[in-house]
Order: sequence, then structure tokens, then C-alpha cells
Amino acid sequence: MIKGLCDHGVREILLIVADGTVGLEDRIKEYFSKADFQSCVIYKVRNTLSKVRAKDRKKAAKDLKRIYQVSTEEDALMGFGNFKEKWRGEYPKVVKSWEQELIKLLTFFKYPESIKRVIYTTNLIEMTVKEIRRIVKVIGALPSLDAAVKFVYLRVVMLNDRIVNRFLEAREDIQEMFSMRYF
Repeated sequence: MIKGLCDHGVREILLIVADGTVGLEDRIKEYFSKADFQSCVIYKVRNTLSKVRAKDRKKAAKDLKRIYQVSTEEDALMGFGNFKEKWRGEYPKVVKSWEQELIKLLTFFKYPESIKRVIYTTNLIEMTVKEIRRIVKVIGALPSLDAAVKFVYLRVVMLNDRIVNRFLEAREDIQEMFSMRYF
């Protein structure tokens, strides 16, 4: 997949948002060494809560939100400090896991406010793929590769209109970040 992007002419990427696939960040950095890497916060939260006893899940979820649903990275670090202090006795492996990945989980704070909630998770991508699969299943086979590409493109545009507006709002900031990194 990553090599395929290069084969199609992609040379510079500002940000990669990915789930917790082991080794993915290293593989991406082989091709796009200047790209930021954002681990999916929602994936991490779900994984974390699956390791927490049922009686503690609501409290832990609330404490985790104080890490990723705040305005600044400083507030997120303070939220993590509180989470760590509160839960390290009962769930040391969970806390250590967050500690080891915290930088990758908070990358989104480098980006403009209007897109932060979009880029801290892969949920939008997963929802889009799920929707495309559902429709293709109903339609059946598509007549050609071009038809498939057009279908996916149009579906993504339709599903993501509200998201595009957020990126348009942040366009100048993103362009400046890109220029500083690559030119």
C-alpha cells in the first residue's frame, strides 16, 4: 500500500493517521520520513477499555477523554498525568502503554483546531470503507476498474463534504506547515 502511493507519484505527506498496526509507522517512515504519525486515539481508547474491569470502564473512559478532548497539548499532558496517577496502581500495563505511545497519540495537537477532531481517529476512514462495501454488496460487481474508481471517489466526496470544509478552513495553516517541512 505505502509503496503503491510512491508508485503513483506521492512524494510528500504531511500526516498519516493509522490504527495500532505493529510496524506500520516504521514502514511509513521508510518512504515518507518527514510525515507526522498520528495513532488513532479512538482505537487506543477502545483497546484500553477492553483491558479495564467493567466496574471501572466509565470512570476510565471519562479520564481518558481528559487527554484527547481538551484544547491544548499541555492540558492533554496534564490529563494524562492525572490518568497515570489514578490508574497506575490497578492497571500498570494500560498506563505504561499510554505512556509509551503518548507522543503518537497527541500529534494532532500540532494541527489547526478545525481539523483536530477529524485527524485523531481513523473512524471516518473506517466508516467510509464500510459504507462503500455495503453499497458494492447491494450493487454487485462493477463493470470496470475505472467504474470502481469513479464510484469510490464519488462516494468519498459525498460522505466527506462536511469534513472537507474543515480542511478548507485550515488550508492556509496546513499549506504553511507543508511548506516549512518540504521546501
